Amino acid sequence: MMLFLTEVVLVRTFAWNLLDSKLFYKVISIFLYYLMNKKSKIIARRINTMARIDQAIRKKMHKHKTSKWNSQIDKMNTLTMEKIIAMYGWPTIGMVGKKASHNAWLLVQHADHDTPFQEKCLRHIQKEFSSDPESIQPKEIAYLTDRIAIHHGKEQIFGTQFRIKPDGKLELLPLKNRAKVNVLRKKYGLKTLQSYLKWVREKYK
Repeated sequence: MMLFLTEVVLVRTFAWNLLDSKLFYKVISIFLYYLMNKKSKIIARRINTMARIDQAIRKKMHKHKTSKWNSQIDKMNTLTMEKIIAMYGWPTIGMVGKKASHNAWLLVQHADHDTPFQEKCLRHIQKEFSSDPESIQPKEIAYLTDRIAIHHGKEQIFGTQFRIKPDGKLELLPLKNRAKVNVLRKKYGLKTLQSYLKWVREKYK
């Protein structure tokens, strides 16, 4: 009996010393990092899957020159993105990688049925960019800012948004300050408006 009590005391002493040691905190840190890394990969995979389906359908629409779109796809993607953001915050490059972070923005960019959600996401993106410029691609701020402005019937700032005219050609939507647009575009990592217009018209002709 005495031997058993001694063993219990030794185990408790060892456990207490471990709890109070740097090794314990290191083990816990490694374990938490493992859990977060695993969770980040799951989130990234989910985002990339939604974006891949979104893009495949849109490319098919462009190929067959049809504007028919199943809005339920955007709505389901939006619901999923809302859950992800509510639980983990905005999917930054540091959290899910550059590809998945960009795809998260892409899905929000296409959530035209829910402008308040787009505005909420823009605030998230701007906040992340302010605290860590490496966590967000600045061009995503520009595109989403313009998208929201157009929804509200305002002029866009960066010149990223177009409409398809009845003849099938693309037309740049109203721009607030064309004289200074390239200065703003450069600040947010975008090519000049002239180069962008040429690229877009070549891509969608």
